[in-house]
Amino acid sequence: MTTTKLSVAVLFAAAMIANPGALSAEPAPIDAFGDPLPPGAIARMGTTRCRHGGGIVCSIAYSSDGRYLASGSASGELHVWDAATGKLIRPLVDPDPAPDFRAIAFSPDGRMLASGSSDMTTLVWDATGRMPGGRFEPAALSPKQLSDSWAALAGDDAAVAYRAVWALAAAPEQTLPLLKERLRPPAADPKATARRLADLDGDDYAVREQAEKELGEQGDLVEPALRKALDGRPSPEVRRRVEELLEQLNGPRWFQKVRAVEALERIGTREAEKVLQEVAQGAPDARLTAEAKSALERLSRRPAPAP
Repeated sequence: MTTTKLSVAVLFAAAMIANPGALSAEPAPIDAFGDPLPPGAIARMGTTRCRHGGGIVCSIAYSSDGRYLASGSASGELHVWDAATGKLIRPLVDPDPAPDFRAIAFSPDGRMLASGSSDMTTLVWDATGRMPGGRFEPAALSPKQLSDSWAALAGDDAAVAYRAVWALAAAPEQTLPLLKERLRPPAADPKATARRLADLDGDDYAVREQAEKELGEQGDLVEPALRKALDGRPSPEVRRRVEELLEQLNGPRWFQKVRAVEALERIGTREAEKVLQEVAQGAPDARLTAEAKSALERLSRRPAPAP
């Protein structure tokens, strides 16, 4: 062993004596931006790099569907975050001398936020960006606006997707036919799924590619079968393709569908409930079926609108 290699080995051994758990210790948990989390924490809304404007966070509240988190600070800022990604989607700042937000709560339909402050005031905020006069304003979307809103549901920008959800909710006459068509639950076909899974391990490359494409088009409908295939110790080729398919299930197509279900819930009319009921009749193991059922359950608990 050379002198240099020996010196490195001695230094490494000394480090292990000083910190014997260095090799076996699990990596410290980090947030989505790579910053360390305090002990016991598993996630952080937002990031330590983008705090409220210097004020301490005094209050937080989840929306009734758990999709959004609101936070109020001592410096008079009220923010709405996407709970799944921790991204800021709607900043609300009191223009007056700022009270501290000691308590906040979403309305059951998610359209408003109420805040209470230590100066004994209660404020009601527009969480949608579509209530300039205090009422949720209906809208008429052009064909392009409708198409763009549907496309935005699949985007990575949570703030843009949030605005698209409310744009669709404001135009139910145009939105309902679109979502009824796009969310029509496909019929489950276990035999066809098994055949496509077998084709993933076929000798013909084109057959393998076609099988993966068709499984991908089935979305979360085939998720249980994909996970079962992984449990069966598949070949490296099948494992790679199945893992790619499972990763795609949490991609743009899934976000688009789950946000579309959210738009139907935001509309909240009997017609919207009928579309949700159709989606809820999908395959029992499909995640979209569960999302539609949860939306219907929340709508059933929502107070009836005042006459």
